[in-house]
Amino acid sequence: MNKGGIIALTLILAMAVGVGGCITTNPPATENKPEGKLIRDLAYMKATGHQYSDDADPEPEGAEINLLWYDSKSNLIFCSQYKDITLQVTIEILAGKSGEYPISFTECVYKTTTQVKYPFNIRIPFKDIKANTEIHNWAGNANLTIHTPQQGEFPIEDIAIPLFPYEKLGGEKG
Repeated sequence: MNKGGIIALTLILAMAVGVGGCITTNPPATENKPEGKLIRDLAYMKATGHQYSDDADPEPEGAEINLLWYDSKSNLIFCSQYKDITLQVTIEILAGKSGEYPISFTECVYKTTTQVKYPFNIRIPFKDIKANTEIHNWAGNANLTIHTPQQGEFPIEDIAIPLFPYEKLGGEKG
């Protein structure tokens, strides 16, 4: 390549980077558009579990499971674009006995099938989870099966989830 061609190529690359911003190796979350009740390019789902408080006092009322959607390139799908979709979710929460190591999560302390809509968070009041602070470990495992309208079932297993408020264990509030 001659000197003029190299200069032209350098200018084109400089303009592309200047116009497009930085080149990143981590692509941004996918912005899929709704196609009826089909979640475009949905490849798999993950979930996280934690306590929630839904009123003015800081005491936690229950356990919350947040569903996360990913496409075939492992990019997060923004579910706010799918507000019209209702998902059916089967939930089973297993507890293990306190003092057992390794912990075997074998006792079912909660099981239901429910429907969720946007923002696709599932809240379970602690009073509905049949765990006992005298017998069970404070955390259990939730297993979910998410039934999508057109794309079948997505199982998610072994989600760590609190079975009762941390304060019942003598922990700090807040």
